[in-house]
Amino acid sequence: MLVPYGNHVRGSLFLDSTYKKNNQLGALIDRVCRSVNGFYYGRVDIRFNSFEELVADKNRSIIELNGAGSEATHMYDPKHSLFFAWKEIIRHWKMLYEISIQNKKKGYPFLSYSEGKKMLRENSRYEEKLDEPAFEKTTKNQH
Repeated sequence: MLVPYGNHVRGSLFLDSTYKKNNQLGALIDRVCRSVNGFYYGRVDIRFNSFEELVADKNRSIIELNGAGSEATHMYDPKHSLFFAWKEIIRHWKMLYEISIQNKKKGYPFLSYSEGKKMLRENSRYEEKLDEPAFEKTTKNQH
């Protein structure tokens, strides 16, 4: 069941805390991501009590693991400009490109044009389904 965490429409505020990154946090995130076979790039949404507990790997839960199509939510911090957001999007697409090239060298094939087109069509159908009134009614009754 999908849950409306981190949704602008529901009033979420995204803040940029990237200035807090350190080696201990990086190692934790790396362990989490490496535990998922085939996960090479994305965003991890984590619930935690305090930053100190998070870096100590205590009292935290993974809410969501978002893949390559996810956005870096720190760019939505109100202190950032539209130009900052564009720069972040370009930076992330560049990293995704580099990872794709490395995976290609390791024998992972790129999607063919028809496979990519099929994936986009399936995603569009899925998004349309999420917009259906029956889905909205079901999720509202779950809260």
